[in-house]
Amino acid sequence: MRLEDREWDVVIAGASFAGLSAAAHLKGRVLVLGSEAVGSVQRSACGAPAELFEELELQDAVLQIHHNFWLHTANDDIRLPLERAFCTFDYARLSMRLLERSEAAFLRCRALGIAQDGLVMTSVGPIKARAVIDATGWHATLASSIRSGFGQSQHLSFGLESEVDCRGEDMHFYFDPDILPHGVAWIFPAGEICRLGVGSYRGQTRAMGNALHNFVSRHGQELGSRHGGFLPYQLRASTVGPIFVCGDAAGQCLPLTGEGIRTSIYFGVICARHIQQFIDGRCTLSEAQRAYRAAVRRHRNTYHSLSRLQWLINRLPNRLTSRLVRGAVERGKFQRMMNLYLDTFVLSERTHRPLHARIS
Repeated sequence: MRLEDREWDVVIAGASFAGLSAAAHLKGRVLVLGSEAVGSVQRSACGAPAELFEELELQDAVLQIHHNFWLHTANDDIRLPLERAFCTFDYARLSMRLLERSEAAFLRCRALGIAQDGLVMTSVGPIKARAVIDATGWHATLASSIRSGFGQSQHLSFGLESEVDCRGEDMHFYFDPDILPHGVAWIFPAGEICRLGVGSYRGQTRAMGNALHNFVSRHGQELGSRHGGFLPYQLRASTVGPIFVCGDAAGQCLPLTGEGIRTSIYFGVICARHIQQFIDGRCTLSEAQRAYRAAVRRHRNTYHSLSRLQWLINRLPNRLTSRLVRGAVERGKFQRMMNLYLDTFVLSERTHRPLHARIS
């Protein structure tokens, strides 16, 4: 029997980190839908706290550990020592490791929407499932098919990045209007390469290609292939109709920092735990949805605070930004803020299962 003809406990639309982490923490008949091969289309700068990979026991996906951030403004260069390291990682390897950890099957097709009878409509026909997760990214294909305009948001940043053949140390962030007004640029060394990118907090797409080209040239490198996309930084509804919404589809990327990997994995796991309760017969679907919504709501203050900081940094004079950051480092406030930041979105328990997957 073809995969699309079977009846599933859970169908996950989108082989994103949110979708794959949910799959890795679900038991039962689980099907992941993806329009591309798993891990083949990188859209992320692939930087995250190193402890996330320790927590998930996925250290083999890490390419380089970083113990310092650098903040560069138009008139200052500030080193920000990290008590808790960050890392850059291999996008394809992490994606495949998450899938291999799951009991899920993978079907390459496009998710199109949800029919009135609850069937998941795809490019290979309708698929039946007891529970459905929309992890299709910022456009939220399934949720948008039920609630018109759901994936259209004014709260979008836009990032564009290129990989260049050079080595480096530490993670560098540039808040310099000469590079990009109302945005940020970065250099993330990742083993044999460095990832150089630019991001607009206003979701600007025009002229971003030129901004990236100039930034790469400024560092004596040649522009390679580019990848990127929109980053939704305001929480959306985490359930729509019968659907659980997760990752960028639910606006779960963090404001200011643009960090979306950790939150996608975190909410993917939380979502999976509540769906598992339903699959196991310990609650109804509506009760599982209610519990997931409550789990997401508990983080509203974090998103609100980071959103206010993003708004502020877009309006502060560049020189004042330098003074405030340097003062925070010298008074020890930066480390306390980082600890508070990193102590959010931490999974309370590990779930490690043998490598196992059925890929079609």
